[in-house]
Amino acid sequence: VEDGDIVGFNAGSTVELVVDRLRARSFSALTVVSLCLNVGVAVESVPQFVLIMPGGTLIRPTQVFGGANAVRFISELRVDKGFFGAVAVDVEAGWTHPELEEVAISKQLLEVCTHSYLVADSTSFGRTAVGKVCGLEDFDALIVDSQLPDSVRKWAAATGTPII
Repeated sequence: VEDGDIVGFNAGSTVELVVDRLRARSFSALTVVSLCLNVGVAVESVPQFVLIMPGGTLIRPTQVFGGANAVRFISELRVDKGFFGAVAVDVEAGWTHPELEEVAISKQLLEVCTHSYLVADSTSFGRTAVGKVCGLEDFDALIVDSQLPDSVRKWAAATGTPII
């Protein structure tokens, strides 16, 4: 992430770790697009960060704003780098999500990002859920922990997808 970037975040504890890293760095300006109330609260205390949130209906279990109005709002934006936390990732099924209300808003944010990064710990891999967000090939890189399953490492090597 560079000074002046527009960065986007969906939701989740791993995404919040990325936000913590950004808060610890010195930026003169950074614009943050957040789908998640928790991320918005974390970012709002940093004066150099401009916070943009879509509004819409709050999905309480995950603190994400969703619904048709939120999707429409996100469709009008442009984001340099998007960071996407995931609870269910599989080499074949891609990124799936158990909360169907979040699938559309995550897809829309992914669509407006110039670069997209999946941020997930090893417990998210080998799992699937009902709502498909996208395939793993839609990400520029995977940001993961050291316990990444071999099947994902092999997939990344075969496709040339960087693992960070």
